[in-house]
Amino acid sequence: MRRFVTRWPFASFGILSALVMFVVGSLNPFGLAGNALVRAIVIPAWVVRSAELAAGLRFVPVPLQVLTLPLLILPFALVDVLLAVWTRRRPRSAGPERHNDR
Repeated sequence: MRRFVTRWPFASFGILSALVMFVVGSLNPFGLAGNALVRAIVIPAWVVRSAELAAGLRFVPVPLQVLTLPLLILPFALVDVLLAVWTRRRPRSAGPERHNDR
């Protein structure tokens, strides 16, 4: 689990955010919807869900709505992949270059 979180930090946060949004939205245990920390954690999943609704995914037939949960996490996973690709392509310096011009 720790290895997954270190390799996929944004996706892990997206999963946490989607899970908290689901729990608070459907159950609201202990009145968590009023907690400022819970609201801050839910904001990223809420923004992605709003984008999905704006794109027209609210009209997906009921049996296919199971696919909308992975779509909540997809933008976060894409950020992790792009970050991994970007850090792999950056040139790594091995220290100061030495020229043999003598």
